[in-house]
Amino acid sequence: MIVAIQEYFADLSRCVTESWTQFWFRAAEAKTLSMLRIGIACIALLYVLGYTTDLTFWFAADGVLPVSRVYEISGINDPESGASYWSLLYYFQDPTDLWILHAVTILTLLAFAGGLFSRFTAVASFILVLSYAQRSPIVLTGLIEPILCPLMLYLCLGPCGAHYSIDSVWRKRLGKPTIGKTYAANIAIRLMQVHLSMFFVMMALSKLGASYIWWNGAAMWNVLARPDSPLIDFKFLRSSPLVVYAWTHAIVLFELAYPVAIWVRPLRPLMIAVSIPIWILYALASGNWLLALLMLVMNLAFFTPLAVRPPGDATTGDENAASSSKKIPAHA
Repeated sequence: MIVAIQEYFADLSRCVTESWTQFWFRAAEAKTLSMLRIGIACIALLYVLGYTTDLTFWFAADGVLPVSRVYEISGINDPESGASYWSLLYYFQDPTDLWILHAVTILTLLAFAGGLFSRFTAVASFILVLSYAQRSPIVLTGLIEPILCPLMLYLCLGPCGAHYSIDSVWRKRLGKPTIGKTYAANIAIRLMQVHLSMFFVMMALSKLGASYIWWNGAAMWNVLARPDSPLIDFKFLRSSPLVVYAWTHAIVLFELAYPVAIWVRPLRPLMIAVSIPIWILYALASGNWLLALLMLVMNLAFFTPLAVRPPGDATTGDENAASSSKKIPAHA
């Protein structure tokens, strides 16, 4: 009996160790990461462009939120609060300087989306977008900053310009070898997958714990009834409360199911397909279309492109990845 128990825990330990190693520490293609670079960079560009019309209104020295006011509101000067918000925009308060930095940010994000000097523009884009998010903790656009900024950080960790980029075109013209499978690409993608899953868990639990209206189904009506938020007027649903209740519960069930079902390969296409109408309707109802677009783009984190094979070779990218991973030793 004791021997059987020892063998069980030995097998369990070996299985967990091998699974953990296979999950994090195996080489992977950077095609998925490159596609995510394009999508996330475009969304970051839209996020920054949203400040264009009110840039000096908010951030100039004589604007609504000068640096001194931000320090006062956020408690940065208070040693007891322990608040700390770093931003490049703290050092650009003159309107001319602000517009120059804004132009540099836009050009950097365009270069990053196109894959020009990807290693450099990835880091620069992360710092610049983080500076906008941190410039004032009270000027935020909802839930997009807590997920956009970490995703841009993860792009800095892997070769996100290996494919679908100007860098890759130059590399081919110079006769340099194509970047193959790397451990950095796998780690960056895994971090995005885990972060996205935890974000869904956070959204679901916050809804269930914050207010009873998510339990009784009335929460979506509160969103639809806001006069300045919806992109489409859904007030006609006041005569169909059951539709509103079903909509509310569908969102909660989706957010609870996604972080679990997305890891089950047969269920993954279903969850991605369901997420499309869920987020489109959410964008139309709430007006927070940028978050909805980001969440739809992040489905790519669970997508593995098929490799281009010669005619007659039916081997898929997933099968090749599986076969190559078997050749990697457990300690790799």
